[in-house]
Amino acid sequence: RKPAARPTVTPRRRRRRRTSGANESSTTEEVPMTPAAVVVTPATTRTHVWNVGEIVKVQPRTWPGVNKLGGVARVTKVWEASGNNSYCTYDVAYILGGKESKVDAIFVVPSDDFDDQSRPQQRRRRKADATELSMAMLQDLERQGFDTTGLQPMKTPHVNRKRPRLALGMSALKDTTNSSKETKTKTKKPTDAKKTRVTKKTTATKNKRKADSNNTEEVKTTKKVSKKTKKENPKTESISKAAKSKKAPSPTAAAKPHPAMNAIASLSLPEIFVKADDHYESIMDSAQRDGELYLVTSSLKEEEMAMLKEVCSKSLGNIRLRLTETFSKRTKICVLPVEESEGNIRPQIRTVKAVRSALAGIPMVPPDWIAQMKSEKKFVIPKTFVRSLPAKAVPGKKGGVAQYAAGVKSKQNLLLRGASIFLCGSFPDAQRKDMQLVAKEAGATVLKTPQQVVDQLVQQSKRVVVLCCKNASIAPASLEKQLRKSLTADSQAALVVGPGWLFDSIASVEELPPQAFPPPEAKQRKATELWKLCCADS
Repeated sequence: RKPAARPTVTPRRRRRRRTSGANESSTTEEVPMTPAAVVVTPATTRTHVWNVGEIVKVQPRTWPGVNKLGGVARVTKVWEASGNNSYCTYDVAYILGGKESKVDAIFVVPSDDFDDQSRPQQRRRRKADATELSMAMLQDLERQGFDTTGLQPMKTPHVNRKRPRLALGMSALKDTTNSSKETKTKTKKPTDAKKTRVTKKTTATKNKRKADSNNTEEVKTTKKVSKKTKKENPKTESISKAAKSKKAPSPTAAAKPHPAMNAIASLSLPEIFVKADDHYESIMDSAQRDGELYLVTSSLKEEEMAMLKEVCSKSLGNIRLRLTETFSKRTKICVLPVEESEGNIRPQIRTVKAVRSALAGIPMVPPDWIAQMKSEKKFVIPKTFVRSLPAKAVPGKKGGVAQYAAGVKSKQNLLLRGASIFLCGSFPDAQRKDMQLVAKEAGATVLKTPQQVVDQLVQQSKRVVVLCCKNASIAPASLEKQLRKSLTADSQAALVVGPGWLFDSIASVEELPPQAFPPPEAKQRKATELWKLCCADS
């Protein structure tokens, strides 16, 4: 019989890869990864067999299907070569834990050689000189009688020992003058708490005695020096006496109007009116550029309000009127009913809006201006303005409103710049708020507590004006005592008056005397007594 034909095996195709930068192509044959295909080159070939107990290094074996990391191990058993295997195998126990049996000899290398191959990027150590030996070895050689003249002791490597950082707290910032004493007391650790208290008291008393002695010596030396200086230059003594005789500036100087207000008051009425009209014209020009004019009303009739709302609902050319209920920084004009007497135009009723408009330099116009714009159906620049405010207790100053408007640009409209206002008593909330706003806009500082009044009287930097409401009691007793003391020393240091003094002073463009403004029906008559002290010399 003929032997059966063997099955034909198709050989694997070889893939060709072109290497970059070369014209010729190189062929590589793909071979499946098997343990037999892994080429292991041990660092050092050993002819002898590893003995049990020796420390070796097992190389890692990681390929598809095998994941043995190896490591430092101790040989536990040796299997001799038998059959086709020409290498011995070993059983090892890893130092970090774990065991492995029958490891091929080609994967077992000395531990030192493996360290040199596996860590090529470690820092290179300094090469030891052949003549360098350790000090202990040199001493042993000398004892044994060897000549060690040419040998050198091995240099110990420099170790950079960093000092530990100290956590500095607030205690480290204390004065170091008594540091030595503190260290001495700390070294002697008393057993009882009573001993520590005694030591602290003794050290404190010693320090006090030393400080007292130093102070007495300094006082003596200063007295001696002062006597010498008096003898040498007698002029200094006279200068010091003159300085002592000078008193603190009295608050009567602050009671006078500001120099800027006096500068405007020195002008004639036509000049004041011209300056005020120039200021009003600049307000209208800015409103036309913005295209909006914010206005506020005060005490208008229903018919006049309806006409104003109708005009505000329509556009007047390039500008539109915006009606607001409250006075604000955006307010540019105030519409209110006016009256005229002897060529002086003033509001029929003195309202808070009118007073604030006067202090801010905002023009106040009659309702006829609204009727004119309604008839002409366009924006018209007003030509008639309010020139003064009415006063109740005294006649108001003619042209007072125009005077405020003339001094707005140069900030010369602050009448009460040198005064402090305190509202004494139980004012209604709305009235208290309005009075405080008016006082601030007039340049005064508002005091809200009796203690602030007492401090202001002691400092004598500003004139204090106490506005008493109905049934107001001067409390507490410290406030009354300080008021009496300052008024007896200087009757112009403070004013105790009724609330009408504030608005009448603004209308008159000056701080009025207290005679026309007695406090209304005081409870304990303390306010009236203080008011009489104010009126004594004024």
